[in-house]
Amino acid sequence: MKRLIGAVLLLPAAAFGHVLWIEASPESLRLCFGEPPEEVGKLERMEGIEARLEDASGRVERLPLESRPDGFYAKPARAGWITAFQQESRVKESKRLGCAVLSRYHARAAAGIPQQAPAHRMELDILPAGKEGAVSVRVLFRGDPLKKSRLIVTAPNGWQKEVRTDADGEGSFTPLWEGLYVVSLEHVETVPGEHEGQPYDAVRHVATLSLRVDDAGP
Repeated sequence: MKRLIGAVLLLPAAAFGHVLWIEASPESLRLCFGEPPEEVGKLERMEGIEARLEDASGRVERLPLESRPDGFYAKPARAGWITAFQQESRVKESKRLGCAVLSRYHARAAAGIPQQAPAHRMELDILPAGKEGAVSVRVLFRGDPLKKSRLIVTAPNGWQKEVRTDADGEGSFTPLWEGLYVVSLEHVETVPGEHEGQPYDAVRHVATLSLRVDDAGP
């Protein structure tokens, strides 16, 4: 990422609470729940979490997770795309949204250097757009571009920037520091339903894409 389009100042932006995000390397990965980059929340809220590896052949396998005080850990056997999903077991009243919501968390990251674009999509997914210049991502909801959505980019030092997607569901940013960036998104479906006997008014989807930048700056 040597050539980047311009330079932007990362300023604090109001985010939307806790997210599920992945810190991945070729040898191991950690699933975190909280506010990136360092504030890890209560792990009991991560009940029922699942993680999967998609390798270069497109094969998907479930990863066994080890619970530790600072997150859930796994050791991918190969390079590829890591995805994680968790649905909260309880419906909760959201003061911010003004209704009862069921929250679903999605996370994506690369383990090593994947040799292919991800073939399998999550319900709400943030994908690298693969364009030259600034870091570009594309947001899909059930396979369709999610236009005019609000992305929060969190830099390695905790500063944040808000980015809006265009008509094709794409948005971009210029990283100013090396390290792990977490791109977060919230999408709320105002569709009532019931989960394990608990009625809700909306489903709140929260997704992240973790990107490691090794060469930042204009």
